[in-house]
Amino acid sequence: MVVRLLLLVALGGSAWWAWRRITTAFGPLLRQRSGTTSERVPAALRGGGAAWVVFTPPGAPAGQEIAAMVGAARPGERVVLIDPVADADLAVRWSITRVPTTLRTGSDGRVEATLVGIEAVRRHLAAGEPGNDSTPLGD
Repeated sequence: MVVRLLLLVALGGSAWWAWRRITTAFGPLLRQRSGTTSERVPAALRGGGAAWVVFTPPGAPAGQEIAAMVGAARPGERVVLIDPVADADLAVRWSITRVPTTLRTGSDGRVEATLVGIEAVRRHLAAGEPGNDSTPLGD
């Protein structure tokens, strides 16, 4: 009886451990692919309205091009460039694995779209509506 009880506890513990590993590994990926999360971008990044948060290395031409495109298409919306290495906690929080990755947020700070690459941002701006898009290779 004791052996069966110990075996049951060991199997339950193993199943719990496996479940935690799977949800930890794939949970952020699933949220990124869906394009929405319940998490909000910190208010300091939003500036009180809709914003475009661009994860790109400092001085990278892709980040500058995205900032220029958004500034021309949506002049009233804030663009924030973030270095994913210097602000690794934010990059991890939204599972940023490729640069440039742009988070389009609403005025409430919720992520409305996750856009990977320059072309994804260009298509998103052309469509004129929130959504999730990516290039084929990627509070």
